Amino acid sequence: MRFRIVHKTDYTYDAPVALGPHVVRLRPRSDGTLHILSHDLNIAPAPVGRSDQLDLHGNSITHLWFSGTTTQFSIESAFEVETTRANPYDFMLDPSFERLPVGGPAELAACRATRDALPAAVLDLSDQLAGRSGGDTLGFLTELSGHLFRTVVHELRHDGEPYSPETTLKLGAGACRDIAMLFLAACRAQGLAGRFVSGYQAHSKRIDRHMHAWPEVYLPGGGWRGYDPTWGLAIADTHVAIAAAPAPAATMPVEGSFTGAARSRMSYHVAIEVE
Repeated sequence: MRFRIVHKTDYTYDAPVALGPHVVRLRPRSDGTLHILSHDLNIAPAPVGRSDQLDLHGNSITHLWFSGTTTQFSIESAFEVETTRANPYDFMLDPSFERLPVGGPAELAACRATRDALPAAVLDLSDQLAGRSGGDTLGFLTELSGHLFRTVVHELRHDGEPYSPETTLKLGAGACRDIAMLFLAACRAQGLAGRFVSGYQAHSKRIDRHMHAWPEVYLPGGGWRGYDPTWGLAIADTHVAIAAAPAPAATMPVEGSFTGAARSRMSYHVAIEVE
């Protein structure tokens, strides 16, 4: 599947401000099944310095720094990528991970949680679904994704951090980032390591497109595998990941600050073409 995506973010200030250092996470994650065909990152005003790097979690990020003052700031990421994974189950799961609960590599401690750190309502849900799947790991992940798709109403919420998993359960509704965090908490209750992903997806038919969020689970033999409980499916070639991390804050598309006595306003536009 081929994606052409343009994501533009505009900031306006009602008085001149000095832009502080910024971190931009808008370059697609290139891996064995997602190939970057082109990518342009356009910044105005032009930064005086730019450094492209990999962060702690392996995401492609761009550090920017500026001089002078401005009343406008825009970031436009335009790229074309090809996704090639047709089968989300094209792997052989390590036999030690076939049954729940599981253990995980010590290196993934930040992506896991102990059961006593999770709310009782999430533990109950996770254990019920694990029992319903007969303790089968892949069956549990399928059951969890489908259950959240059927029982949690998806809504758009443009601002704010994700709800806590127990809040999403109580409300029975949430944005994609809320549902992703609930999925991760339920997985961590069974010993699975999971991380939060931001990016884009092909499914929506909305004219006003947005970034999307979903979870990934580490499965030995399969690596990091994505699930989208907003749609109730295992991810193959329909999603384009930008950044992944144990917590959402490290996947924000733009992170930075300004100094000056001004009020700011942000707007954005996302255009996605798929073939």
